[in-house]
Order: sequence, then C-alpha cells, then structure tokens
Amino acid sequence: MSESTLLLGGAGFIGSHLAGRLLDDGHPVVILDSLVRTGAESTLRRLRAEYGDMLELVIGDVRDRTALRRAISRAARIVHLAARVGTSGSLVDPRLDFEVNLRATVDLVEELRRGGRPVPLLYCSTSKVYGALRGLQLAELTTRYHPVNEWIAEHGIDEHWPLEVTSPYGCSRAAADQYVLEYARSFGLPAAVARIGCVYGPDQHGGEDQGWISHWVARALERRPITIDGDGKQVRDLLHVDDLVDALVRLLGDMDGLRGHAFNVGGGPEHAVSLRELLELTSQVIGEPITAVHAEWREGDARYYVANPSKLEAMTGWRPLIRLGEGLGQMASRLLATRPTAPTAFGTTGAVSG
Repeated sequence: MSESTLLLGGAGFIGSHLAGRLLDDGHPVVILDSLVRTGAESTLRRLRAEYGDMLELVIGDVRDRTALRRAISRAARIVHLAARVGTSGSLVDPRLDFEVNLRATVDLVEELRRGGRPVPLLYCSTSKVYGALRGLQLAELTTRYHPVNEWIAEHGIDEHWPLEVTSPYGCSRAAADQYVLEYARSFGLPAAVARIGCVYGPDQHGGEDQGWISHWVARALERRPITIDGDGKQVRDLLHVDDLVDALVRLLGDMDGLRGHAFNVGGGPEHAVSLRELLELTSQVIGEPITAVHAEWREGDARYYVANPSKLEAMTGWRPLIRLGEGLGQMASRLLATRPTAPTAFGTTGAVSG
C-alpha cells in the first residue's frame, strides 16, 4: 500500500479514531499494533468491515526493530501512538516502560535517520512530562485549585513550562519526547511532538489510571461508587477525541513547517473542570446521583494542569469545539447502547467552569 499513513499503536482509543478520520478522507492507513489493549481486536474488526483494503494491519510490537523497519519502509508519514501508559504500572515494572516508551522511540527515529528518506513523524507525547508542576502557586477555592498567577489562570500551561518527571512513566515519556525533538534539530528529521492531556470520547476503555473519564461514566451508569484520589479539587482540561483527531490531522498537514516544535494539545481553560465539578456534571448528564469515595493522594499527581493550546491555534488554526456536557452525554449514550436494552440518548449541558 503506497503513500499510506502508519499508525504505531493505532488500534488504541486515539489511534482508531484517527484511523477512521484518515480513511474517511481517502488516505490509506497501516496500523502496527500488538493488540494488548482491551477492545483492540473488536475495534480493528469494525474498521476492516467498514474500510476494507484501505486499512492494513500488521500485528507486531514496536520493540521489534525488524517489524518496525518493515512497517516504516513504505510509509509516507508516521504517527507514533504506541506506549505503555499509566503511572501505577511503571512503579511495578519500570524497565518495561523504558523498553516500550523510550527505547522503541529511539529505535524509530534512528531508523528514520538511517533510512535516508525524510518521512514525517508526529510523536504523541503526554502532559505528564510536566509532572506535578510543583513550581505553580495555587489558591484553594471551594471546589477547585486556582493558579495565583492570573495569566496562567486565563491561558493555561504553555510549552515553556519546564519538564519535570515524577514517575518512571513520566521519565520514559519525557525522554522520548526530547529525543524526537532533538532528532528534528540535529538531523533535520521532519518531526513534531503533541503533548496530549486528558482525552475522552466514545469507545474508550478506561480504568482509574488511564482513560479515567470513561471509567467514571461507566461506573456511574452501573450505580457503583467512584473513587477520587485526594480532595477532588484538582483541575484538568478535558478534550473530546474528535477535537484531538482534528488537531493531529492539522499537524500532519504541515510537518515540514512544524519541524522541531512541541505543542500542548488540550481543551484549555474553557474546558477545565475540577474532579468535584466533573462529578456534579456527570450526575446531571446521566440524571442520577453519584456516590464518591476518597482515597489518598496519588504520588506526583498535579493539583492543577490546564493546557495552553494557543501555540497550536496560532500555527494551525485549530480550536476545540465540543463542550464537555455534550461529549459526556455522547459517551454515556454510547455506553448504554452496548447494553441489552438501550434507553434514549441523554441531553447535553455546558461545560463547568469555576
């Protein structure tokens, strides 16, 4: 398949949505994935049924350099989504995080450097590279933490904020992030980095450590209690997967012009919410009260992270469009649709702000 887009880890939540968008736009897609994620096989069956030979699947591991070399040999552009995600697992097996997240990424950029063919690479990093943002002064309000610095409160955290690691996971992702940028600078690799925060949307298979928004909604629909680490006043900006995919497509459209740049990709202050506020909004969306229990603070968990996506907007014209209430209602309806009896779709509300 010529002129294809290679998605490393493309059978996951974000990758499958990106694949669908690219295929809808008429671009052939190759997915290299080990299929270890929950729901990966059913997702690929759905994509193959819908798009047929436009989609090619290579079952393999990004740590296998031979499989990696074969996959990139015919690619016109690459999106690197493959990663071992979540902080908790990295504390149990930090070497696996190093192998999957860092070594495989270095192998990838080295293969591209030695290949002599300037294949554009978009590396999907994470907002976790900023760690706990310990240097950020916060005021404690009734339902949320609020930055003392009003510019940050209005705009969010931009790409100039120093990287800080608070777990083996964060260390492996931050190092991979920096390797991609350095290969762009030192060797002219047409590569850019997207630092992605909290993403949610239909068909997300989440847990407490990753994809936690879908985990929350699923537990709420099952009338099971939701566990909140800490006091629940920590703030995150939430981004619908369709908005994220639009951002990634825009980045792919000008990789030469965006070479060597890192971008914070998130909903920004307009889509920011504390966990307490999100609990209330989720209850409004599903029309049911939700029980919450509190656990100890998670080590290295930031009290506040809201992306400043203004650089991405300035260089690509991208802005997030889907409001949080709308997106949560869509997610809840999709989750219920997979049950034996599916009630009517939920209504929508606006995003909570404070």
